Amino acid sequence: MRRPRLDGLLQAGGPWSWTDAVSTWSWDVADGTPVAIEVYGDADEVELLQDGVSLGTAPLGREHRYRAVFETTFSRGELIAIARTGGVETGRHALRTAGEAGLTVRVDRPELRLGVGDLAHVEIELADADGLLVPDRDRGVVVRVEGAGELLGLGSARPDTTESYLADRTTTFDGRAIAVVRPLAEGAITVTVASGGEERTVALTVAG
Repeated sequence: MRRPRLDGLLQAGGPWSWTDAVSTWSWDVADGTPVAIEVYGDADEVELLQDGVSLGTAPLGREHRYRAVFETTFSRGELIAIARTGGVETGRHALRTAGEAGLTVRVDRPELRLGVGDLAHVEIELADADGLLVPDRDRGVVVRVEGAGELLGLGSARPDTTESYLADRTTTFDGRAIAVVRPLAEGAITVTVASGGEERTVALTVAG
């Protein structure tokens, strides 16, 4: 869905721009806030359900740039988009409102090789107990690397950031940030991420 606007302004863009849409139904806005839902697909049409109630059916396909837009109001719950071609369901996708945001950390590989330019990417997310991303409660994170490695870079996808990618702290964007760790010697690496009173640790090993 498009990010809810509370300033009353309308989004404008050029012929090559995209709308500011995010794949989530979790926003820190009041119920009843007007929102626009975008659904993408190559089926003939799509039906959108909000908490089990149909918001109608809209055409998709090439003539509609593979996109349908539904206007509704926000309320915590679930959205389900059902795609159909020739009246037959071809796919569906659901979005649910996330609960309380917690810090989650995972690494793309548990073992690194020394001397081959190997790097580990530590993914930092704010998500609820079910793993649903919480995109609009961004907060600062601090990363500490100990042992046989070093923090090479830290940042997010925020387009207007003024934070340094070489620092040990950053602010999440849409609930995410990423740290890059480089091995320096054989042995163990401990990466600790702290945010909002929470702390998570992941362990890596470096082989020769």
